[in-house]
Amino acid sequence: MKQKHPNPATLKVALPNENWTIAEIKKYLDDKGIVYKSSDTKPMLLSKVGG
Repeated sequence: MKQKHPNPATLKVALPNENWTIAEIKKYLDDKGIVYKSSDTKPMLLSKVGG
C-alpha cells in the first residue's frame, strides 16, 4: 500500500519548550539564525524563540 505524503501546509513545526534540552534549543536557534549568548539560561533561550 502506498502512503500519502503529508501536505506541508498542514504540518506544524514544533517550537522549543521547557521539555527541550538547552543543546536542542541552541540548535533550533542556530538553524533559524537567531543570535544568543553561550551564557544564556534556558528561559532566556526560550524567550528568543518568540513562540
